[in-house]
Amino acid sequence: MVSNLGQTARAGTITFQNDFAQSFTTGGNAGGYTLNSVEMTIGRLNDSDAFTKLTATIRENNSGQPGTVVGTLTNPAYAQTDNNRNYTFTAPQGGIALDAGTTYFFMIDLTAALSGRNGIARTVAHGEDAGSATGWNIGNAYKFRLMNKTGDLTDSFDGNILMIRINGTIDTATTPGECTGDGPYEVPSDWALKPSGLAAGTNFRLLFVTSTTRNAQATDIATYNTFVQTSAKAGHSAITDSCGDLFKVVGSTATVDARDNTSTTGTGEAIYWL
Repeated sequence: MVSNLGQTARAGTITFQNDFAQSFTTGGNAGGYTLNSVEMTIGRLNDSDAFTKLTATIRENNSGQPGTVVGTLTNPAYAQTDNNRNYTFTAPQGGIALDAGTTYFFMIDLTAALSGRNGIARTVAHGEDAGSATGWNIGNAYKFRLMNKTGDLTDSFDGNILMIRINGTIDTATTPGECTGDGPYEVPSDWALKPSGLAAGTNFRLLFVTSTTRNAQATDIATYNTFVQTSAKAGHSAITDSCGDLFKVVGSTATVDARDNTSTTGTGEAIYWL
């Protein structure tokens, strides 16, 4: 998604005995993004137990400070130290969902002091590598605080930036499409009319009472179906016209039973009142 690993590293490293955080901002894709991993350049790592002494997280932006954790990353295995080695912190299965146009922090929280000489690589180049996704950027300064402390972090004194790469995927926005036939259609997880508490992939049906009435003198069930379909299409922008045409009247005529008209014979999906 975005990287500055290709930028020129500054000579020397930051002593790796503090908590560190580096902000990044996502692009404008309406469907959002999924973060799969974060690579970080560590300039020197002599403590072979380093990755048992830290927690890496992705956090929300809280007024310019790392806030609520949105995902905890799995630490990499230690590799023999050498200068400027990239280590990969991996997201849980399924990745970490990121919203569009939003600033987050990649944060390293030390839980115990590291032994030996350890340092984090940095760059002063305020730019991203070629190939970064549209609209993504990395903040122009890292933040830090003393290990085992809480509260706000302090901006780096010299405009240095941690060297990181955010790996992930661009998610496709899901919107109600045009409906064909009598089958179900997919709606996004934040669809305005979705009943609360339903897991992704759950099928459901909706039931409503029209705000207007009509007489019951027609003998053709299609007359009543058209009546409720007109109401459905006029009732909420979340229902497209073609999908509004899938609503059926819970009613009967001399030749058509209500359960047959609404395909509610036997066991089926749960039906929710609007």
